[in-house]
Amino acid sequence: MHMCGIVGSLFVPNGVAWADEQTKNMHSRGPDSQIVKEVNSDLCMGVARLAMTDPHPRSNQPMVDPETGNAISFNGEIYNFREIRRDLELRKVSFQTESDTEVLLKYLTLNMLENLENLNGMFAFAFFSKSHNKVYLSRDKLGKKPLYFENNNDCFRWSSSLDSFKDQNHKASISDLALTQFLSLGYLLDPTTTKPEIEAVMPGEIIEINLNSRQITTSSFLKKKSISGESSSSLRKLLGDSVSDRIEGHQKVAVSLSGGVDSSIIAIELAKNCCEATAFTARWTDSDKERYNLDADVAHSVSTKLGIRIESIEMIRASEVEDELTKFLLALQEPNSNPSGVSMLKLYSEIAALDHRLVLTGDGSDEIFGGYARHLAVTRIPNLLKLQSKNLGKYIYSDSRKYNSILNKAMATQVSMKSPLSWLNWHWIFNPLELSRILSPAMSMQWISDSMVSAILSIETFPKNLSSPQAIMLRDHQVWLAMESNRKLDRISMNYSIEARSPFQDDRVINWANTYMNTHKYKKLSKVALWENYPELRTLGVRRDKAGFTSPVGHWLRANSALVRSSIEILSRDPRFIAKELHYLMDAPQRGRYRELMQLWSLVVLATWMQLGK
Repeated sequence: MHMCGIVGSLFVPNGVAWADEQTKNMHSRGPDSQIVKEVNSDLCMGVARLAMTDPHPRSNQPMVDPETGNAISFNGEIYNFREIRRDLELRKVSFQTESDTEVLLKYLTLNMLENLENLNGMFAFAFFSKSHNKVYLSRDKLGKKPLYFENNNDCFRWSSSLDSFKDQNHKASISDLALTQFLSLGYLLDPTTTKPEIEAVMPGEIIEINLNSRQITTSSFLKKKSISGESSSSLRKLLGDSVSDRIEGHQKVAVSLSGGVDSSIIAIELAKNCCEATAFTARWTDSDKERYNLDADVAHSVSTKLGIRIESIEMIRASEVEDELTKFLLALQEPNSNPSGVSMLKLYSEIAALDHRLVLTGDGSDEIFGGYARHLAVTRIPNLLKLQSKNLGKYIYSDSRKYNSILNKAMATQVSMKSPLSWLNWHWIFNPLELSRILSPAMSMQWISDSMVSAILSIETFPKNLSSPQAIMLRDHQVWLAMESNRKLDRISMNYSIEARSPFQDDRVINWANTYMNTHKYKKLSKVALWENYPELRTLGVRRDKAGFTSPVGHWLRANSALVRSSIEILSRDPRFIAKELHYLMDAPQRGRYRELMQLWSLVVLATWMQLGK
């Protein structure tokens, strides 16, 4: 199992020199070895390795099969690699290491890119088939590991890091499409990056490059196997196995523990399996509201009852926000306006300072067990009209400045669940009406709305006849989890050479959850299944009202008026913005409306991003 940074190039003059430089630049993703190999005259591969399993140099990468000449560079881990290895050994395949990299290399050699859906894990890889003279790039189903590429002037480059594609005159610019996606949702939607010439490999995508014809084709393994089906095992057994698989071979394991259900369940299972477990929780002494410390209080109680050592990490002060935001964006390598990310950066820096390399998280539970308030809300609001027209914007977009009419809000609930607008209405930071007000007329409300709908449609893979909660949960899983939550977690943890693993995102757990939800017709939401299967949550005192890992963004903005002013001035100089409209939001901290606070914070994040590299 290897957390790595991978790079590679095809037909690139001095490609080895480029790959060598970028591999060294990804030291935090792989501090244990940085190796580049020229596989042939057209192809070179590089890997910066964080060795977790079979740390012996024999498992260093890039790995070349001596029998076939096939090669792989691999970032991630395959949790069922031992099962796959046993099957391969029955087919007379021999192994020289104990790593999942070699298992994946042999598996791909025999199966090519067939049956990738059988890999239970997180991965991004580049695989070279010598006999076919082709290179294949692919990512896991939930985008847990990053992979980007540039196809330019017959040269093709890929990397785990967006920074690999910087030029000497790098400027942190952002395209119009990326700008609208970021201000709409607070993050970018794959395959979009800040630069139009750089794309992300999509979750579940396979990119095939023929080295003879230089033809590039794409396909997806997501639709080959729907995540459903019966399981004879209990949820407790599956989660226990999932945790056990993720800590095997490690005595020292950390868990990110809040006062909520998900991380408490991971702590329960970790307490059974790990001799040296440490919980980490966040405490806010510099905050204007005591509610931010409820998590830490409950986490201490839970850990004490489970017999797990706990560390309270003091979160950043408002006076540190500007510097920490810059560090966060440098780690993310792209804009992201989720304020929890800035706090996570401090949390993981302290975990690393205590020499931890492995952290378990509760990420991924809400999306499969109906944990968000919006999941319950859609079951209580009848979707009778099932409005289909894409020209509904002026009727459904509420205005945060005017608190639009009840009619607008009612119309928004009547958009057909098959339309991405139904999901987007729960996620807007700036909706298209609000965004068109602050942007130049060239980016109209309809253009913004259409581009966002198109982006969501290109991502999702949906079965027919979805119920309302099923539709919103699937989009949360395929869009929000994959492209915001998982991306943020990977960049922050790997910034400190930490491997973050999320047991709720195991295929077996997802299968169980989908079967359970279908059986109960998506009526048992709010994580009822978890409370049913872990009754000790009540005696542990776990919170039912958990709202997620939050940060005091209002307090930050009120205490950093100079940063707010300078951010608005920076954006006002960009011709894409209408300056006088931006200035209205400068007073959002005084009005105290959460939606406006998030809009202002997003503008501060954007301005900070655009100043990077100058």
